[in-house]
Amino acid sequence: MRNKDEFSSYHPIVNFGFFAIVIGLTMLTTHPLFITISLIGSIAYYINLNGKKATAFMLKFAFVLFALTVLINPILAKGGRTVLFYFPWGNSATLESVLYGITAGGMMVAVITWFACLFECITSDKIMYLFGRLIPSLSLVISMILRFVPRFKSQFKTVWDLQKINAEAQTKTDKIKTAVRCFSAVISWSLENSIDVADSMKSRGFGSNKRTFYNVYLFRDRDKTAIIFLLCSGFLFVTGGISNAISWNFYPTISNNQNSLTFVILTVFFAVCIMPIIINKKECRKWKYSKLKI
Repeated sequence: MRNKDEFSSYHPIVNFGFFAIVIGLTMLTTHPLFITISLIGSIAYYINLNGKKATAFMLKFAFVLFALTVLINPILAKGGRTVLFYFPWGNSATLESVLYGITAGGMMVAVITWFACLFECITSDKIMYLFGRLIPSLSLVISMILRFVPRFKSQFKTVWDLQKINAEAQTKTDKIKTAVRCFSAVISWSLENSIDVADSMKSRGFGSNKRTFYNVYLFRDRDKTAIIFLLCSGFLFVTGGISNAISWNFYPTISNNQNSLTFVILTVFFAVCIMPIIINKKECRKWKYSKLKI
């Protein structure tokens, strides 16, 4: 299978380790600077993978989630001491709840974008390679999901294109009904397809005996360098978490334990987040240089 970019051609352990670190740290910390770096890195890598147009389309839906989180958190959260204003029903909106909502919204957008990059980078065969021996059933389900998502999108686009002619002359309500019919048709297709896949796997003897694997991934020197960098970075992040160097509290008042280690960890985390982009840019320069030599 053709790789999406140069970083995707690295060993699956490197790919998985990278996403485990960036997604894990993004979900486990509420430090605004870490969330900001993660958000910038995820969007930059998604642009690198799919282009600006696809990124803008994806961020439209992500922005809705961000806006809802920012609006809902001050309404539901009752913590915080810096009161900004009062709602008509008596609850107070505090500065801490607003800032926490912004941070939580940014975290969710960053995690969603990183997962979108993960689906592009880690294919189903990589999932089977990484977890096929340890958890064969779960790895099979995950690999089928990764394979199913792009097929579902492609099938929905095919059905929607068939309805375009009629949809252009309809009202907005009719267009919504058309979209619902398309979605229903694709759901029916996916259920039928899953039955066909299950029957095919059963006829081929899946689960009847211990399966074998064909290893097509070589662990090169570049993979060794990358995995050492990721392991050292992960150790540094764990150290920072244990020492509370990356902690940030919003309630009841904003407080943190920033020190020199915090800025070291921020720098390393930034380097980890832009690691795929650096690898891709380096390979692009190498390719351009090789063409000039011809």
